[in-house]
Amino acid sequence: MHSIRFRPSVLGGLLATFAFAATPAASAHTGAPGSGPAGTAIYGIALYKPFTAMPECPFKPNSSPGADKAYTDETPHPCFEHADLSLIGTAPTGTEMLDVMYPVDKTPEMYTSLRISLIKGIVHGVYLLTPGVDTQVHDYAFLEYKFGRPQVKRSVIVQDRMRGTYQVIKASWQRPDGVSLSFTGAADAPNAGEFTATTPQEGARQQAQNDQHEGVPKL
Repeated sequence: MHSIRFRPSVLGGLLATFAFAATPAASAHTGAPGSGPAGTAIYGIALYKPFTAMPECPFKPNSSPGADKAYTDETPHPCFEHADLSLIGTAPTGTEMLDVMYPVDKTPEMYTSLRISLIKGIVHGVYLLTPGVDTQVHDYAFLEYKFGRPQVKRSVIVQDRMRGTYQVIKASWQRPDGVSLSFTGAADAPNAGEFTATTPQEGARQQAQNDQHEGVPKL
């Protein structure tokens, strides 16, 4: 059996990246919305909490009355961008998506891109794209090291458009705070994996959105 050893510099960065504090399961669904227990945090972004991890990315002021605002190409430090550009310059307190950006020379481990789902300003979903097949064994090994063995783990064979095949690791965890974790070593392409952390509220939001797109009538 092969074992994976984490370099101290890498392991330290990953541990800081994926902060997790266990909480009693009984408290997972108590309290007012948005005031849930301390729980899973990805890159310092805590679920069930307001988004306060970083400032907004630099943006250009309106060049003329009525002109749309736009973000600059500069990323001097970790920052967020509103996916809805009409919200540029406003605090992230509504129900929306944010894109988290990092300086090129300071991107965290496992990161390709990162999107945050807010419901009334509270973090309920974290969607991390990873480098894919080339790093999936290392990425999964760390996730298991940090979160323990998943409730479900399997490997599947996937065929790409060129009829080539590759193996993909899939795993899922259910945390005591109600957060669901899911890892797919490669999602839509060999170089695009995904790790997600979602609350039950985010799952309900996604289902409602899917039903709306599919035209499913409500009871």
